[in-house]
Amino acid sequence: STSTAFQPNKLLPNEDVFAIKVNTAGNALVYGTFMIGMTTDIAHAITVDEKGDMYLTGATGILSKNPHTFPKTANAYDTTYNGGSYDVFVAKLNPAGKGNQDLQFCTLIGGNEVDIAYKIALAKNGDIIVAGETSSNSLFPISTNSVQNAFNGVSDGFVAILSPKGDSLKYSTLIGGSGYERITGLVFEEQSQKIGRAHV
Repeated sequence: STSTAFQPNKLLPNEDVFAIKVNTAGNALVYGTFMIGMTTDIAHAITVDEKGDMYLTGATGILSKNPHTFPKTANAYDTTYNGGSYDVFVAKLNPAGKGNQDLQFCTLIGGNEVDIAYKIALAKNGDIIVAGETSSNSLFPISTNSVQNAFNGVSDGFVAILSPKGDSLKYSTLIGGSGYERITGLVFEEQSQKIGRAHV
């Protein structure tokens, strides 16, 4: 990690999210930070915008009867842990080395059970698209105009679109049948501003 990063020090012996930036030659660390909660937190995907800001997504957990300590920002879409073993997190980091100011936003997306994001993409207008799986049969946020608004199986895939500032959920849908489904690939078709292909 780098000393002036958002969270430069790993404090607990559990799994934590980390993000690093190296120089173009690949031989020097430019920026490195942790994102630390009280229990297991894992990043599964990262993308970068034209300014060099980092967008991360994955899953954050909670210990029973304890508060959720993974960093969230005040004006984010959802700052309350929703239940189960994991909630999705979506975060934007500016690797400027200005401490707490580096975290532009971090929000949760989740329901009453396990929710994990595996892929993230950006639209030209700044919208953030994430995809993954949920086993939540209630509470997981679904749009009224979604492709599928009913939970069908043991786990369903999901696709969600967040606003550029991470302060609102613009769209969310389930995609799944009666068994286990997860979305582990995502291609965004920019010309039509629609989801292009999601590989289940």
